[in-house]
Amino acid sequence: MNRNVTVDIAKAIGIILVVMGHANFAPASPGRFFYMPLFFFLTGYLSSFNQDFKVFISNKVKSLYLPFLICELVFIALHNFFYTIGILENQYTFSSFLSSVFHVFLFDSSELMLAPLWFMTALFVVNILSYGVCFIRKKWHVSQMLLLVITFLLMLFGVISTRFQLISLPWSYNFKEGINVILVALFFCYLGHVVKHSDKIRFTSWLITSIGVIYLYVAKLVLHLSVDMRVNGYSNVVFWLLACFLGIYSVMFMAQKLSQLRSVGGLLAYVGRNSLIILFLHIISFKLVGLVQVHLFHYPIDLLAGWRHVDSTGWWSIFYVIAGVAVPLILEFGFKRFKTVLLQRQS
Repeated sequence: MNRNVTVDIAKAIGIILVVMGHANFAPASPGRFFYMPLFFFLTGYLSSFNQDFKVFISNKVKSLYLPFLICELVFIALHNFFYTIGILENQYTFSSFLSSVFHVFLFDSSELMLAPLWFMTALFVVNILSYGVCFIRKKWHVSQMLLLVITFLLMLFGVISTRFQLISLPWSYNFKEGINVILVALFFCYLGHVVKHSDKIRFTSWLITSIGVIYLYVAKLVLHLSVDMRVNGYSNVVFWLLACFLGIYSVMFMAQKLSQLRSVGGLLAYVGRNSLIILFLHIISFKLVGLVQVHLFHYPIDLLAGWRHVDSTGWWSIFYVIAGVAVPLILEFGFKRFKTVLLQRQS
C-alpha cells in the first residue's frame, strides 16, 4: 500500500512540535495549541472506517495496544534500574510493580517517562467511536455534516464537563479525564475523516497559512492562551479552537509543499513514519542531555530524576530537541539493521 507522503510529513511536523513543547523550546511554543488535535485529525484523515469491524479492531490492537503494552512493560521491567542510576526518583515495591502491570494491561500508562502515551489510550477509543459514527452514517444515511455538528457538540460537552467536573472516573486510573478528553478528540478525528472526503476543502492557500502562523503567535504572546489537552485545560475555548483550525490547516499546507522537495520532504517523511518511536523515547532521550549538564556544571545528580530535563534554558532547549528526535531514530535504524543482518545470517 502506497503511503501518503503529505500525511507522513504532517506527522513529522507534529511530533517535532511535541518534542519542542516538552523541551520548552520557546519559539515553537504556539504549537502546543494544536499539535495533539493535529494527530487526531490525521488519524481520521487516514483511517478507513468501512472495514469489517473485526478486521478494524484487530488492526488497532496491533498498531496501538500492542506497541503501548510492549513499551510500557519494558519500562516497568527497567524501572528500578533507572532508579538505581538516578533518572527516576522512586522505585517499585513488589505490590506497586504488580499494580503498574495491571494498569498497563488496562491501557493505562503507568511509567513517568512514558507519560505522553495517554495519547495512545485516547486514540484507540477515538478510533472505535469514529467507526461507530461512520457506521451510523452508512446504516441510517445520516448527513455527514449533521454528524460533524453532533461531534462538535460532544466536544463542547467534554470541555464543559471538565470545567464543572460533571464526569469523573471513580476508580484509580491515571487518565481521570479520559472520557472528556476523548469527546474532544472525537471531533478532530471525525473532522479529518470529513475533510479527506470533501471536495470543497483544499490546503492550497499561502494567505490562510500566513494568517494561521501569525494568529498562533498572537494567541501566545498577546492573548496568553494556555492549553493542556491531556486534562482538557483551555484558558479560552474559542481562541483555542481557532488556533486548532488554523494550525492544522497550516501544517497540512506546509506538508503538501514540502512533499514536493525530494530531500527535505523525504527526510521529514522518514521522521513522520517513525513518529511513534519518537513519542515513546523522547523523554528518556532528554536524560542524555541532562547527564551532560550534570557533569559540565556539577548540578546535583537528583535533578536527572525529574520528568523532562535538568535545564532547558537558552540554547540548551535546542540540544534537548535534537536528542529527543535523533536518538529514537538512531535506535530505530540500528534495530532494523540488526534485524536485517540477523535474518540474512539465518537464511
